[in-house]
Amino acid sequence: MNEPEQWRRAAVIAGVLGDRFSKEYLLSSIYFARAVVIALFVLFPISPASILLFAAAMDLLWLSTVPLTSALVAQMFGIRYLSTLLGVVFSATSLAASPAPGLAASCSS
Repeated sequence: MNEPEQWRRAAVIAGVLGDRFSKEYLLSSIYFARAVVIALFVLFPISPASILLFAAAMDLLWLSTVPLTSALVAQMFGIRYLSTLLGVVFSATSLAASPAPGLAASCSS
């Protein structure tokens, strides 16, 4: 199975779960799971196995937030300007994450 197919499956599963359960709780659970995976990766010694496990977990959690975020934006603001609002949301997310590598480097030195 190639990566785009895995990402699609994770996103579809998250979307289906979002139809059945609270989108807010699912989204926060995904972000919490990401935090746990990152914390475990930092706490345990680096080995080929730990890198592969980290990569697999982050691969599943990476795009699974998109359908839930899109559904929440549509639910809160309606679908009239959905594409514009999603552009703003995902651009803001990228801009907020941009300084992270520099901050991490400054903390480690």
